[in-house]
Amino acid sequence: MKIEIIYRNDPERELTDPLPEPTGRSVVFRIYKGDVLGPFGFGKSWFNPPFYSRVFHFYSYLPLPFIAWRYPSWIPFIGGKAGYMGFKLYGVDHEVYSEWLTTPDEIFDGSQAVVPTIRPFATIK
Repeated sequence: MKIEIIYRNDPERELTDPLPEPTGRSVVFRIYKGDVLGPFGFGKSWFNPPFYSRVFHFYSYLPLPFIAWRYPSWIPFIGGKAGYMGFKLYGVDHEVYSEWLTTPDEIFDGSQAVVPTIRPFATIK
């Protein structure tokens, strides 16, 4: 599984880190193409049983956008938090994924894929 980076405005950051830091860039924008891999449904876990029972996987030659942002600190209740939406990159080579997400013969060290996601209010650590 492989992802090609078409554009990113944050070359100094890890690709698997979706949220902006508390200081520095307030907006992260990336465009990928490659393997799209993720689960169907809600209420299950990526890392602990019960896992998802259905998975989608396809290769996209079309550009897949990802944007993340940090809310200004002066906004009540959400100030200092962050959010993201689009196609989030993650490392498919995590050992637990071979149990349910894909077959081990499709994975090698450094395998990456993207998954469509939206998370409007996340805590920055």
